Amino acid sequence: CQVVGRSTPYRGTTPLGTDTWSYNGSSTLQIGLTGAGYEASSGYRDTTAQRLNMQGQVAGYSNRYNSSGLIGQDAWLYNGSSTLQIGLTGAGYETSDGYRNSQARFLNGQGQVAGYSQRISTDYSDLGRDAWLYDGSSTLQIGLTGAGYEASNGFRYSEAWFLNGQGQVAGYSQRISTDSDDLGESAWLYD
Repeated sequence: CQVVGRSTPYRGTTPLGTDTWSYNGSSTLQIGLTGAGYEASSGYRDTTAQRLNMQGQVAGYSNRYNSSGLIGQDAWLYNGSSTLQIGLTGAGYETSDGYRNSQARFLNGQGQVAGYSQRISTDYSDLGRDAWLYDGSSTLQIGLTGAGYEASNGFRYSEAWFLNGQGQVAGYSQRISTDSDDLGESAWLYD
């Protein structure tokens, strides 16, 4: 029996967001990303499970906070023993103050996760999305890129739509001119 759920922590009568938990048939564990960077100065935090597989692995997201407030969210995988941050990070995926935004969309029985990370410049210019696959050890950017799929300002947009049990991902990438003209979409398969 595997169950995931959410609980609301309180300070007195003040709700402090939500915690995600997993029940494995014998014990209940708090899961999701917590601690520094995932909790506001008030103690508020918010973690959400999105997918559960038959092995008890869970994919979800946790909101990110700094001293100014909410700065996006990170995708994560609870692999049965620990919670791992699995979205794309670093240059092209974060602003100078730490904002980033990733979502886990699919989880298979092997613990592989497909999702997307927002592409953004350090000054908050929207640069689209990149699809990714967490293959059990690392997160790989997938989808079509380069000429025909990226504007001169760096904008590109890819989404994962299906993940099978072998880790193959189907999705689409927006076709775009260097001048940011929309030229339709191309389907792709990452195998």
